[in-house]
Amino acid sequence: MHKLRLITSLLTISDPPTNVLPQAIPKWKKSLLPQTQGNKILLLKRSEKVSTYQQHWGGITGSLEPSDKSCLQRALADIKEKTGFSEHDLHFIRTGKPLKINNNGVEGLVHPYLFKIVTDPKKIKLDSENSEVSFVEPQKINDYQIVPQLKDIIDRVYLPDKIHTGLYELQRDRSSGALEYTWKSLALLKVATEETPREKFDNLNQTFLYLLNIAHHISVIRPTMSTSIINVVSVILNDAKNFIDTHGSSLDHRAEFQESLSNSIKTYLDSATTVQKRINRNAIQYLFPMFDPNYIDQNSGIEPDYNLSILTTSFSSTILKLLLALCHAVHSSPKPYTLQVTILESRPLNEGALYLAQRLNDYINSNNLRYFPNTKNQRIRITVITDSSVAYYLKTKKVTYCLLGADRVVGEDGSVVNKMGSACMAMAANYYHEGEVPVFVVTQRDKIGEDEDEINMEENEASEVTSSYGQWWTRLSDQFIEVRNVYFEKVDPRLISGYLMEDGLIGLEEMRKIWFTYKKARIIFDMQILRIVKIEFKNIKN
Repeated sequence: MHKLRLITSLLTISDPPTNVLPQAIPKWKKSLLPQTQGNKILLLKRSEKVSTYQQHWGGITGSLEPSDKSCLQRALADIKEKTGFSEHDLHFIRTGKPLKINNNGVEGLVHPYLFKIVTDPKKIKLDSENSEVSFVEPQKINDYQIVPQLKDIIDRVYLPDKIHTGLYELQRDRSSGALEYTWKSLALLKVATEETPREKFDNLNQTFLYLLNIAHHISVIRPTMSTSIINVVSVILNDAKNFIDTHGSSLDHRAEFQESLSNSIKTYLDSATTVQKRINRNAIQYLFPMFDPNYIDQNSGIEPDYNLSILTTSFSSTILKLLLALCHAVHSSPKPYTLQVTILESRPLNEGALYLAQRLNDYINSNNLRYFPNTKNQRIRITVITDSSVAYYLKTKKVTYCLLGADRVVGEDGSVVNKMGSACMAMAANYYHEGEVPVFVVTQRDKIGEDEDEINMEENEASEVTSSYGQWWTRLSDQFIEVRNVYFEKVDPRLISGYLMEDGLIGLEEMRKIWFTYKKARIIFDMQILRIVKIEFKNIKN
């Protein structure tokens, strides 16, 4: 059976123009969403020189060639050929899940792309395959004689403005830990659920596919932080699909369906507190048993070390809440325990200092936990160090445990993706102390996911780094010196002593079982591709 891979690109403009970017968009900004996705879509009228759908309006469609390195490369080549716009005239917004087509024994996938024109749209130069141009508001597409399934293609990538704005904010969120980021993502999905356009769908299956599409875009907006989002959203969407399977797809059940979906989201958000309490309890039990109410002192005759020291990096809300619980445990102990918390600042945005250290310090102050009772002798201390000094610190200072949060735990081998600097901390702990300073990962089970190519870790704008260089960093330097700002790295599992989650201290075998369960739930996203669309065509190139 012959198979085709087609690329359909949609170009948008803002009319009147708003926030128009300069024509030369920096490379790093090409990967960021523009603040608005535009309010009009470019339609091209197919000329009499094409063999199919003459005088019909459509996007920019072409066929993936064997020599193409990627679908994106083919999309840009077709846009250049048919409109004259180069990649410098465009700002990439998003791509969507492909649509599957089948007609008369011919199968194929249509890969949709959305770009925003950031130059004068009047500069468009049509090729011979197209005769007219029109910039159309999406809700007026039906006023035109359009090629088949154009509306489906538009719906894949042109999202409601409130959803686009939410994605824009998620993509630029550099301060939230992975758990907080998941909460914000679910809040956006809840908005989509509550504001689903009723008049647009004939049944609940269509409503479900609409929400599935939005869930996909929420899940991939920041790939390195996507694991927890995809896992949680997959479970929620499976609940929604089960509702339809049980009650049917009639719109008579629309209110119940939306309530069920909203309740699934709320249930997860409400469970976060319980999950954190279980993580705290397990961490105390395994790492700090002297503070466990059920702990029995064996009275071995060896004087215990009352000075505890924790080293961590960046900002993790899970680590923060564990440290809050530990501060209370230390302060409440009748024995003279002290706690030193040392935090890597986590350049370039210093979330270790600004978010973890400051929040921990504020909590200690407001709860009067800093000093021994009735004295001014500090019982709990906080220190912030530079990222690059971590080896020196581990070599010269006493550390009880190194604690890492996680943006992702690879289910197959236990490697951990976390903020840059995590691997250096783990390597230094193992090198200088040979296992005597254990490195524990403290996170939720929904962070267990698939592997990630370390070469393509998230990289952000160099200006976050160079802003601290001061006046001596000239524009000329910016032009000729490459500054890299890679956010995440992978920690080898051989450097990790254990994984503390809500289920306890997790081993690799149990981790693989959890990952297998999530993998099965993720199949729900394939429903978008499995949707069959019938299109009649003779020669798709024309």
